Amino acid sequence: MRPSIRGKMSKADIIRRVSEEAGYTQGDVRAILDAYKDVAIRSVQKGGSGEFKLLELVMIERVHRRARKARNPRTGEPIDVPAKRAVKVRALGALKSIEL
Repeated sequence: MRPSIRGKMSKADIIRRVSEEAGYTQGDVRAILDAYKDVAIRSVQKGGSGEFKLLELVMIERVHRRARKARNPRTGEPIDVPAKRAVKVRALGALKSIEL
């Protein structure tokens, strides 16, 4: 098993690391990641399929949240929360099986 990566990684760090490990240029990796992001956004936006799996790591899906009653935590006053569409992200098998 490969060693864990320590520290937070910026987009530039991710591009550099992937290019080194996969043998592609950083420009190629940047273009692939940007295209991947565009496909994910178009999949979950209105008129899209409503879901997008990210390399067996996470599922990004559009969900409908129904209208509900809530309470203002400061005053305790009841308020109406309108129905809306939202994006939900959940871990899939490859992330669920790792030891944290």
